[in-house]
Amino acid sequence: MNIRKLKVLLYLPLAIIILSFIPKIVNLWIDFLWFTEVGYKGVFLKTLLLKSVISIGSFLITFIVISLTLSLRSKNKPKTKVIDNEDVIEIKPSGNKNNYSIIFAISFIVSLLFSLVVSTSLWDQLLLFLNQVPFGLSDPVFNKDLSFYTFNLNFYETIYSFVFYFSF
Repeated sequence: MNIRKLKVLLYLPLAIIILSFIPKIVNLWIDFLWFTEVGYKGVFLKTLLLKSVISIGSFLITFIVISLTLSLRSKNKPKTKVIDNEDVIEIKPSGNKNNYSIIFAISFIVSLLFSLVVSTSLWDQLLLFLNQVPFGLSDPVFNKDLSFYTFNLNFYETIYSFVFYFSF
């Protein structure tokens, strides 16, 4: 294959990815200008920062857990033995090399998808949880403030569901 064709095959997907991010960046800039104009720049920056922290944090945690799990699993492959009446034939697994590039790719893709799901569904609940204000009314059965059911319980259920789905 020609070097020129190889460069085109490598740079074309990169150019498509970069061009696909331009509308998102423009929308982000327009939102920033609008929030600044109406005097809520702090709200916009706090939301943007929280979304970024949740995305990066969930990506890193998921990436570390998945890559460690896959690398430990690839190292501990059992050796196979085939017994033929009197002779013992030892067959080693074909993939004796550790395929770190495949492990990295799988971990990266799964972590990216998981962090996208977590960040889009968790940021608003986390903001409600962090900025909660007591209602001043108590529940007659459990004697908890009603703000617990509005702010805390939904956040706890979401965290529980993410941990449950991620562990299985």
